[in-house]
This record gives sequence, C-alpha cells and structure tokens, in this order.
Amino acid sequence: MGTAAGAYLAVGRQSFRRQASYRGAVAAGIFTNTVFGVILASVMLAVFRERHVIGGIDAADAVTLTFVAQGLLVVVATFGWRELTLRVRSGEVAVDLQRPLDPSWYWLSVFCGSSAFSMIGRGIPPFVAGMVVFRMTLPQHAVTWLWFALTVVGAAFVAARWWFCVSLSAFWFGGDVRGVIQLAATVQLFCSGSLVPLQFLPGGLAGVVRHSPFATLTQLPAETLLERQGPLGVLGAQLFWFVVLDVVGRLGWRLAARRLVIDGG
Repeated sequence: MGTAAGAYLAVGRQSFRRQASYRGAVAAGIFTNTVFGVILASVMLAVFRERHVIGGIDAADAVTLTFVAQGLLVVVATFGWRELTLRVRSGEVAVDLQRPLDPSWYWLSVFCGSSAFSMIGRGIPPFVAGMVVFRMTLPQHAVTWLWFALTVVGAAFVAARWWFCVSLSAFWFGGDVRGVIQLAATVQLFCSGSLVPLQFLPGGLAGVVRHSPFATLTQLPAETLLERQGPLGVLGAQLFWFVVLDVVGRLGWRLAARRLVIDGG
C-alpha cells in the first residue's frame, strides 16, 4: 500500500512539474484570466447599478465570485480535459493497462498534480489583481481562507472524477470525442457558476444545479470564501460526489477495457 501511494504521489509530482515547465503558457493564461475577470466584473457592476442586491448578494460579492471562478477555471478544467482521450485515440491507453497501478487512481494523480500547480500559478494572480482593481468581499475570519483552500482541493478531486467519466466515452466513439467534451464543458461552465453566479439563475433551476456535482466545483467554494456556506457542508457534498463519480468511473473503465482490442504485439 505504501509503495502504491508513493507511486501515485510521484505521478502527481511529475504532472505538477510538467505543468510548471510551460512558463509562457502560464503567463498568457494569467493575463487572459485577469482580463476576462476585469471584463466580467465590470459587467457585474453594470448589472448591480440597476439592483443593489440579486439573490442575496451585492456587487462586491458578485465581483468576488467572478474572480474566484476565473482562478478556478484551469484548476477544475472548465474547458475540458483531454489527456486520457488522446491516449485512447492513439492506442497508447494499452500501456496504461499494463501498469501495476489502478488506472483510476493513476489518472486522478495526473489531474490533481496539474491542478495543484494551477491553484498556485494561475489561480492566485487573477484573484490578487481583482483585489487591487475592484472592491471585493473578503472573509472576516482568517480561518476561512484555510477552509476555502480545502474546498478548492475538494473541487479538484471532484473535477478529476467528472472528467475521467467523460473521457471514458472515447472508448465508444473511437477517440474522437470533441463534441462530447465540448458539451460537457458547456454544462460545467453554466452549472458550476463559472460564467455567472448561480444566484442569477431562476429559483427552481438554481436549486437543482446547487445539488449537482458542478456547484461543488466553483460556486460552493466561492461561497465558502464569502462565508455564506458552511465549509463542512461543502466538503461533505464534494466527498459525496467524488465517491459517486469514482464508482461510475470504475464501472465505466471495466466496460471500456472489455471493448479494447489490441492488434499485434
């Protein structure tokens, strides 16, 4: 068990280092997230000129939600994750079946290693820029920052399981799952609070979305920072959806492995 845990940690560290090596891409990503954060925050301020409170939040709350969402875009792979699907398409996934590691945990380590760097390298700078440019709502208690950090970690774990499940569709679509990934990314973008706060959705729809795994990726961690959600409740919801998606992913992998045909060798 200890050896396996060390192997998964090594995989995560390697994924972290690989992500850190693309310095130009990181700088461009920080710039892009910051610019879009400023644009979206400006739109939010324009909206709140007409109404001071929407869904229980004010302008400063909405700006804070916006920059948290921008900081988490890459952490939770809002626009899609393709590492596994590319290996299915090229046939390299056959190598994964030969590794003395659980494929589910292996890909979890890959995803979370990359997300760990994104939390630091691409998550913090846009948020700090937002604090400088706009008035934001910051926690009244210092410990809230720790709880927020834990919910961000939880969001990365849930996102890892979600995208693992989505990626398994490559076994049924011959590796070309661009449409599936685009659809999944669109659903996540709208239902996680990454585009607009869930407070802007109609009451019935907002209630449904809040009980989905997507809300645990962005909206609920952001509300933890705003001290509008109990952190233990958010972490509990993330744990629940992690377990559910992990079970679905494992069952999906077993079915997918049965479909895999390796020629030659």
